[in-house]
Amino acid sequence: MFGLKKLFLLVCLSFIFGEILAVNFTCGTETAQKYGVHEITLTGDGTVPNPLDTPCEVTFNSPSGLSITVNAFYDGNNTWHARCYISETGNWLWKSVSSRDYGLNNESGSFSSVDSDLRGKLKIHPANNKALATDDGKWFLNIGDTPYYIFHDIHSKWQEFIKDSWNKGITLIRASMLGGLRDWDRLFESGDHDKLDINNFQTNDTRLIWMLDNYPDMYVELILFGECNTGWSSDETFWYNLSGEQHRRIMKYIVARYAAFPEIIWEVVNDYKYGQSHPHNVEMANEVGNYFMNNDPWNHLITTGGIRGDDFYFRNANWATLFHLETLDALSADQAEEYTDFPAHVFNGEDRYETYKEPDNPKIYFRRLIWAWTLSGGSACYGGDWDDIVPYSQSSFEGLDNIIHVKNFFIDNNIELAKYIPDDNCVSSAARGAGRPKVMHTMTKSSYVIYHPNASINGQSADISSETASLTINDLPPGKYALLWMRADNGVKQKMYFAHNKGAKFLESPWPGIDVTLYLQADSTVDLESLPSSLTSENCLLKVQPNPFKISTLILVRLSKSMQICIDIYNMQGRFVERLVCGKFNRGKHQFIWNVKNQTSGIYFISVKAGNRIYSRKINLLI
Repeated sequence: MFGLKKLFLLVCLSFIFGEILAVNFTCGTETAQKYGVHEITLTGDGTVPNPLDTPCEVTFNSPSGLSITVNAFYDGNNTWHARCYISETGNWLWKSVSSRDYGLNNESGSFSSVDSDLRGKLKIHPANNKALATDDGKWFLNIGDTPYYIFHDIHSKWQEFIKDSWNKGITLIRASMLGGLRDWDRLFESGDHDKLDINNFQTNDTRLIWMLDNYPDMYVELILFGECNTGWSSDETFWYNLSGEQHRRIMKYIVARYAAFPEIIWEVVNDYKYGQSHPHNVEMANEVGNYFMNNDPWNHLITTGGIRGDDFYFRNANWATLFHLETLDALSADQAEEYTDFPAHVFNGEDRYETYKEPDNPKIYFRRLIWAWTLSGGSACYGGDWDDIVPYSQSSFEGLDNIIHVKNFFIDNNIELAKYIPDDNCVSSAARGAGRPKVMHTMTKSSYVIYHPNASINGQSADISSETASLTINDLPPGKYALLWMRADNGVKQKMYFAHNKGAKFLESPWPGIDVTLYLQADSTVDLESLPSSLTSENCLLKVQPNPFKISTLILVRLSKSMQICIDIYNMQGRFVERLVCGKFNRGKHQFIWNVKNQTSGIYFISVKAGNRIYSRKINLLI
C-alpha cells in the first residue's frame, strides 16, 4: 500500500514541477535500483510498552550471498520498517526476528533489483586516501552548501532550494537532522527523553527520499545533534546528563532509519569546542563516532565540527574518516597542507556567509575559495543565508553565480582529480601567498590543473587585478601539449597547442583582468604540422592588422588543408558580439575584415574554430 501511495505522490509531483521523477527509494515487492534504498514493512502486535525498545532484526541476503542484518525501527501506528542499501542486482531475500513482539517475528519475503545510473554512497577513494569516491568507482567533486534547517517542517521552499543549489554546481548540502541545529528537543516527544518525535523523523524521511529520487547525486552531511546547550565554545551538559540507555536508544534509531541512504555523511555535531578543558564535548564525539563506526552496516564517512579556526581535534581517532574544518578567509587553502600525513579528505565546511561575516565581493570570494580548496586535494563550502531556507533564485545572493563552471570544468574534460597531487611550488608567479596559483598535477607531470586567482586583494575584500594572469611551470617535461584556458567568471574557453623541449614554460592568460583555470595535458597525438602554422605559435597568435585599430581590421588565416572554420568576436567579458563567417574553406591563406558597428573602445577577442580546435587573438579597438 505504501508503494502505491508513494507512486501516486511522485506522479502528482511530476505534474507540479514538470519533471520526470525516478523511483530510487522502493518498498515491499517493488523492483529496487542498484545503489538505491529498499524498505520492507512489518506490523507488530502492540503488546510492548515502549515500541522504541522492541528488538527486531531483519537480515537481507544479497544475490551473491552477502548477509546484512539491520535493526527495524518503529514508525508509529504499530508499524516498523527495515531499510537496505542495494549494492547488487538480482534477487534479494529477507527475514525478520523479534524475541519480544511476535507480530514482527519470522516474517520473510523477496524482491529483485536492477542496474541503475546511481552513483552510490560516498567513501574514501581506493587509489587516493585524500580524495572521495562513490560506489560506482568515480571520483567525487565535493562542493558544499549550508541550508542547515532544510529538514525543518516550517520551511516550505526546500525543494526549490535543492533544485537551485544543484543547478548552480552544488554537490553536497550540510543540514541538521530534523532541522534542529540549535534545538535538542526536536528529537523527543513532548520533552520525554525516552520517546522520540516520530513526526519530525518522518518529515526528515520525506525530504531525503525526495532528494534520492530527484537529485540522487546531491549528498548530505547530516548533523546529528544540536549545538552545545551551554553556549558556543563551552562544554555541553545535555548529552552528558542523558543516561547510557538513552544514548544507545537514540543512536540505534538513527542508524536504523538513515544508514541505508547512500547520500549520507555523518557529522556528530557542529560548532563544538574540543580539548582538555571541554571533556564532555570530547567524550560525546568519541562515543557517537565509535558507535556509528561499529554499528553502521554500510560504513558511511564520519566527522564532527569544531569551532572556527581550530584544528581538527580527532585526527588520530579511528572513527573520523573525514576531517571537517571551519575557517575564515582560507582563500589559499593552506590549512589542507597541515593534514598531508593523515589519510582523510579535508573539508572546509564553513568560511564566510553572504549574510554573516559577508565578503565584499561574494562572486569572487566564493569561486576563489572553491577552486583553491578543490586544487588542494580537499573541498570547500558556500555559505548563503545560514539561518533560513532561501532558494538562490529568489535571493539577491551572488556567491554561487560562477560555481557551476567548477563542476562543468571537471565533467567536460573528464578529469579524475584523485589521480593528481597538490604542488603549488611547481610554478613560479609574481603572485604569492594567498594570491598564488593553486596547482595539481599527475605523478608523471603529464597533466596539470591550475587555478590562477589573479588577485589584487585577499581576505574579506578579495578582488581581481586588472593585470593579465601569468605563471611559469618550472620544469615541464618535453613533449607536445594541449592547453585549455577557462575564464573562472563565465566558463568561456580557449584552446591552443604547442611543443615544448625542456625546462621552464611561460604561460599567459588570453584575457586580462580575470582569474583563470588551466588544463594542460601532454598529447602525443597532436600533429602540429597539420594545424594552421599561424595558429600554433608560442602564444597561439592569429595575424591581425592593424592592431590596435579604429574602424576595421584585417584577419589573416592560413589553413594547411581544407576544413570548416567559424570566426566569432567576443568582448572582454567573454560575451558574444558578432559572427564574421562560418563555412568550409580550402587550403591556403584567407582574409576577413571586421567592420566595427556600435561597439565601444576596449579589448576584444577573435575566436577561430578550425575543425574541432579553437584559437584566439586579443585585439584593441580605439574609438
